Amino acid sequence: MGTATGSEVALTDSLTALATMPKQIKVSVRTDYFSGGSAISVNVYNLPEKGWGYVQETDMWGEPRWVPGRELSAILAALEEIHGAYNFDGSDSMVDYSHVNYYGQVDVDWRERP
Repeated sequence: MGTATGSEVALTDSLTALATMPKQIKVSVRTDYFSGGSAISVNVYNLPEKGWGYVQETDMWGEPRWVPGRELSAILAALEEIHGAYNFDGSDSMVDYSHVNYYGQVDVDWRERP
């Protein structure tokens, strides 16, 4: 990790976000294998209280919606960085060619959302 690319700074920020998250938050990692490849799903659960880390904002139609706030966004971004570190995407949508190491996502458990 060279300082010329800035990747060292990004890693430090990610580790800080994970090190400072509340201790009761749990992270589940599950793998799934299927005929078209595999997937790694990262799920965040056991938040300090229902709706913790979410803020309400107005969408482009003027309707209120809940979105991850600053603290929760930092945690999710750190987990997404780790999740994507071992993946590659050689896909070409122009010729309908999909070539990835694995599929997957980082998300908050639906029972924890407001």
